[in-house]
Amino acid sequence: VATYLVETKGWQLAFRVLSGLSFAVMVAAALMKRRVIPEEHADQGPGICSILMTQGFLQLFSVGFFFSYGFFIPIVHVTFYAQSLGVDGMHAGYLLSILGLLTTCGNIVWGSLADKYG
Repeated sequence: VATYLVETKGWQLAFRVLSGLSFAVMVAAALMKRRVIPEEHADQGPGICSILMTQGFLQLFSVGFFFSYGFFIPIVHVTFYAQSLGVDGMHAGYLLSILGLLTTCGNIVWGSLADKYG
């Protein structure tokens, strides 16, 4: 899909379409997830506001934000940069697809490791 869109419509529209598809998948996944809180634990523990304002959460959020900013902003320009180096649109689209696939695999692996080792 990415290759076809980059080749026929340009990299900017391809990025917008793929972003919209990703957003739709995330919304669908969020709607499918059920969170059940047992009755005996319903009114225990700190509230969400107190958790969001802890120093540890703010540091983790900041690191995640700047990492994402440093990774996902340049990824937008990969196809354009590849085309400026003489790579045809089809192969430039493959670069975007490969990066997306590797990002997904990395998220699964690192998420599994984080679940296992904390």
